[in-house]
Amino acid sequence: MDGGGLVIHVRLDFAAKDKRSAELELPSDWAGQSHLETRIRNLKTLSANRVLLDTPYSNIKTRRFPTDSHVAVSCDLVKDWNGPLEYPKL
Repeated sequence: MDGGGLVIHVRLDFAAKDKRSAELELPSDWAGQSHLETRIRNLKTLSANRVLLDTPYSNIKTRRFPTDSHVAVSCDLVKDWNGPLEYPKL
């Protein structure tokens, strides 16, 4: 809870084997909601020597990192709509 509203903190960790970049697709539709990429806040890399770049698409970011490294990215999903999260969506 942040200021009376629900905030879901998300963290993604992965090993980057034989790669120097990867695309990160932010959630657009999840839990009965759409256009969630507009509700993402504090998107950042958590490791040194990692870069997060914008792309022409608002829901896709490019991550760059050293080969054979650990990559961690985090963000907050701010619930600014009425009603519950419906997950799994039936």
